[in-house]
Amino acid sequence: MNQYYFDYASAEPLRPAAKKAILDFLDSNYIGDPSRVHSDGRSLRFLIEESRDKVAKFFGVSSRQIIFTSGATESVHLATYGAVKKLTNSAESPEIAVISSAVEHSSVKEAAATFSKVVTLGTTPSGEIDIDELGNLLTKQSSTNNYALINCQYANHELGTVQPFRQVFDMAREYNILSHCDAAIAAGHVRVDFNEIGCDLMSISGHKMGAPHGIGVLIVKKSLRLTSLLKGGSQERMRRAGMENIIGILGFAEVCNQLEDSLEAELVQQTSQMRQLTRFVDGHPLLSIIGPMEPHKRLANLVCIETDGIMGEAVVIALDRAGISIHSGSSCSSEVMEPSPILRAVGRNPDTSIRVSFGWDTSQKDLDALMTELASALDGLKGLGR
Repeated sequence: MNQYYFDYASAEPLRPAAKKAILDFLDSNYIGDPSRVHSDGRSLRFLIEESRDKVAKFFGVSSRQIIFTSGATESVHLATYGAVKKLTNSAESPEIAVISSAVEHSSVKEAAATFSKVVTLGTTPSGEIDIDELGNLLTKQSSTNNYALINCQYANHELGTVQPFRQVFDMAREYNILSHCDAAIAAGHVRVDFNEIGCDLMSISGHKMGAPHGIGVLIVKKSLRLTSLLKGGSQERMRRAGMENIIGILGFAEVCNQLEDSLEAELVQQTSQMRQLTRFVDGHPLLSIIGPMEPHKRLANLVCIETDGIMGEAVVIALDRAGISIHSGSSCSSEVMEPSPILRAVGRNPDTSIRVSFGWDTSQKDLDALMTELASALDGLKGLGR
């Protein structure tokens, strides 16, 4: 059976450039601890710093702004902990709070709840953060010095909705509050320039860009100093203790290096494929898009689709039997066995939704197979769960 993968928003296939970098390293004679001053250690340190330069270039920053982590979840926690700790150290007895929207990733919500109080903002029906509510919150507050951080994702990981992040981060600067952008779902599919976005902290996950699992970065504004979340060694300039994941770092760096040249062409391809898929959805009586309809307001490689009363989990299973992998917001499609809070926040039923996402190696054959098998699955499931 052919296998067609449409769950890039969860994890992308490993890119050939990353695979080659990893295999070349494994076939080499490198050994040792990159923190040591002997020649073996220095050789590994050179590889890490060379990789750091490639990652920094791709995101438009200096290498000193890059902290390698185990992925976006750790990056989010480091950013949140660092922001809260910074404010705690400078205030006498604050009741620290972090501001987030209702559609942020679970790691962002949980990190905020772990280290501080949480203020949750509402969203529009298309999943955009409510700018007016944020403005009212900040202007009505007699003093904003107890807000440690404002979170605003680049784009939503279930709806594809691009957030008004520049407005959010401008407001954060106006009120002298640190800002964090979770760009994990967007990086590798749009040009993510840290300085243009205007935040203080940004989290990136390698496996959502075609790098190995278990590698990510936190990008930090030049003037900002963070307290390390993980204690122990002095790695990453004392910002993240623990031996570096050299294999992951090398793979991630080569992905960034490749995307310097290929990103625009990949975006053109994905935009074309999304147009085809959108036309198919618009023409099917049981399907409709959840989220913004304007293409410029959502990512080009991700779409959330309502299945008009048909259980999304049933569609996932039917397509899986046909060799096609997609995702659903239903409770059965999540390891936590709970329906998507994102879809609930925008007033949609998570159990009658599917998410389709594609990327760098999605072919026309793949897309044709998806549309054919999805139509067949819906025809077979029509009337069930209604």
